[in-house]
Amino acid sequence: MKILAFTDFHGDKKIISKILKKIKNEGPDVLVCTGDFTVFGKNLENIMSNFLISKPFVFIPGNHEDNEKSLYVFAKKPEALLVHQTAIVVKGVLFVGSGGGIYGKTEPTLEISKKHLSLKIKNFKKSHPKGKVVFLTHRPAHGTKCDFMTDIKEHVGATNITDFIKKNPIDLHICGHIHECFNTRDKIGKTITTNPGPEGRIINISDKITISRK
Repeated sequence: MKILAFTDFHGDKKIISKILKKIKNEGPDVLVCTGDFTVFGKNLENIMSNFLISKPFVFIPGNHEDNEKSLYVFAKKPEALLVHQTAIVVKGVLFVGSGGGIYGKTEPTLEISKKHLSLKIKNFKKSHPKGKVVFLTHRPAHGTKCDFMTDIKEHVGATNITDFIKKNPIDLHICGHIHECFNTRDKIGKTITTNPGPEGRIINISDKITISRK
């Protein structure tokens, strides 16, 4: 499976054009967005409709889309696959999501849903032992290159996201939120974690997971 993952483009028309160009050139099987695709929810449906192009579009809200009713209206469209606090199988890969959130050591949306999400992963792996699991959050996990802010010399991610990754058989974690950490990647145990940035990265999922450099 070839994924184009992107995040935090905040409705920027120039970036949307670049993403659409990359979709045309790269031909991904699935689009993935980890939130903050608007500025405080403005024009949400119009912005997200750019990516309804006859491909599965898997997404979660960022802090700019927290509690936006239009998010759930958009999610009724056939290709729009909202995985906030739930999970869905797309082309044999399990996508698990917990979006929203802005700061603090604990991410509340994950704290609410972690038992449910762990059960989804457990049941998927039981029936698909070699199946890949992709975990989507808006905020990064604590203690990686994806959450380290050099200007303040601190890790600002959520510790419960890190704990969830360590306790579950997750192959790939895709996050966003920290603009200073765009285009970074790291590992938590065997799990690859990455912030693909607003223009996105191609991620190939097969026996191994590879991420493009641009």
